[in-house]
Amino acid sequence: MCNSCNQVRSDDLGELKGWALVRSFLAFHFTRRYPRWASWLPRHAPRLHPATANKPVSAA
Repeated sequence: MCNSCNQVRSDDLGELKGWALVRSFLAFHFTRRYPRWASWLPRHAPRLHPATANKPVSAA
């Protein structure tokens, strides 16, 4: 890792243009507001049921 990593500088990245800029904008705002949107969805019903004690079997 020490031999193969390079420092990333803002000059190397360039400017976003066209669809890349639109995608970046939409992705940022979608991920920023996703937790609020997800809270509007209905919660799933729990799949596990509470444990109940079995009645003892009487020896006859």
